[in-house]
Amino acid sequence: MSLTVQIFCSFCTKIKKMAIAPITGKLRKTLITDITIAFGLGIGGAYAYWYGSYLPSIRQRDNYYAKLAREKQQKQ
Repeated sequence: MSLTVQIFCSFCTKIKKMAIAPITGKLRKTLITDITIAFGLGIGGAYAYWYGSYLPSIRQRDNYYAKLAREKQQKQ
């Protein structure tokens, strides 16, 4: 065998013997991270909708009906 072939073969055997990083813990860590981020964004979005959109519209509706009730009482 020539020296080039021997070097290439020894390089190939080293590649085959090198350890591959374990994947076992990565899935669990990724899953926990994804679920945590999803819950965090979901709860944050819910609070933003509730206090930024829903409650102001309910307050506006209640004020409108209170105004109508006052006007109705003043006419009587």
